[in-house]
Amino acid sequence: MVGFNAQQGASASVAHYASAAFAFLGLPLTLVTVLGIYVVIMTLYFLLNRWQSNLSYVIQLDFATQLRQKLYGAIVSTNWLFFTRNRASTFTHALTTEVDRVSFGTQQMFQGLMGLMVLVAYFVMAWFLSAVTTAAVVLCGIVLIFGLKNKLSVSRERGIALSADMRDLYGATIEHLDGMKTVKSYGAKERNMARFSNLNARAMKDYVGYMRNLNTSQLLVNVGAVVILAGLCSH
Repeated sequence: MVGFNAQQGASASVAHYASAAFAFLGLPLTLVTVLGIYVVIMTLYFLLNRWQSNLSYVIQLDFATQLRQKLYGAIVSTNWLFFTRNRASTFTHALTTEVDRVSFGTQQMFQGLMGLMVLVAYFVMAWFLSAVTTAAVVLCGIVLIFGLKNKLSVSRERGIALSADMRDLYGATIEHLDGMKTVKSYGAKERNMARFSNLNARAMKDYVGYMRNLNTSQLLVNVGAVVILAGLCSH
């Protein structure tokens, strides 16, 4: 539109419609005008992005606050037998760490929805430029996702194990600190430290396993995308 060769291939129609929009608005097709429109559009984009981020953060925290309130109410209203069969640290862990994890998961859900909306926009534009290539990419992407199904199952299992380990570690920490006077009085410091170290090492092992599986999944996605792109370009 500003002098570069954009009148060949699939981008020719895009440049044509953009030029028609400038003509309809009565704007001269110059570099200064195009850059001015670009600055306005990007400024609006950043303002909208800031509003979206603030709103998402408020919704995330509000959801976590309400969830923590409901969970606390459920604990208070539970029958005495159930309450006495569980450690106080279990409820404390659920009200703090686990609710925070749910809050983080809520934020990830919003990011996923945001990414899905962007994906739809990209898909429509790509389909407009080349329907055959877009269909081929989507098909390859579906195959790649099904190929990672096992990795997703492993991540879920690692997450469950990590949640249990952190609950045990949290409970042991509170119990050990509350009973530190007794531990010191009976000389059980070494046994106490051994148990804590074991729980700490187990939690770290599960977390490392989870991150390794996550990084491997990301590696496979990136390599698979490159291979798919190279294969499509070669044809």
